[in-house]
Amino acid sequence: MSITIKDIAKVVGVSTATVSRVLNRQGGYSKEVEEKVK
Repeated sequence: MSITIKDIAKVVGVSTATVSRVLNRQGGYSKEVEEKVK
């Protein structure tokens, strides 16, 4: 089973949209959130 954006969002405690922005480097998030997602 693959890890999904939804799985990452649940663990990190952010929305799926935020995870998507981090992964696509679109901005609108803190360095702290970026580190948690990666």
